[in-house]
Amino acid sequence: MTGLCEFLDVTDVTLRKWVKTEGCPYIQQADKKAGRTWLFDSAAVVRWYADRAAKLAVERVGVSEDGVISTDEAKRRRWVALAISAELDTGEKLKEFVRVPVALRRFEHEAAKIRSALQNLPNAVAGHLAPCVRDLVKAKIMEAVSKTLDSFRVSATDDDEVDE
Repeated sequence: MTGLCEFLDVTDVTLRKWVKTEGCPYIQQADKKAGRTWLFDSAAVVRWYADRAAKLAVERVGVSEDGVISTDEAKRRRWVALAISAELDTGEKLKEFVRVPVALRRFEHEAAKIRSALQNLPNAVAGHLAPCVRDLVKAKIMEAVSKTLDSFRVSATDDDEVDE
């Protein structure tokens, strides 16, 4: 019992109260006269504890057993949503942050400019070289630029990782 109490961060009095009044599962109840100690199935108690916590959390937010939200809770949620929306609008106006679609459009525009500049780099450099090395240097620069640009390509799996 002591180990389970420590794991749940409760006293033995609390655990006994849960058994008596809240239906906490146990295997064997203690009996000093018979020399028996408490026995618990820890996994069953943890499942019960998680279910109990979820039920208490649902009760706190104003949702009944049948999943219906109370009028007061619905109003509270509406006011919270309005407050969050107003805060987001204010933050955007103050330029504290930018919405994701706007940031993506800006990023795509800047990335296109970078890609174009990198693709023009081999010709720009090769134009200043002696003809005997021009083609070799241009090919090497094109290879390096191509590898660099390929490393910036986003695959479907990369998108999934970003979304998480």
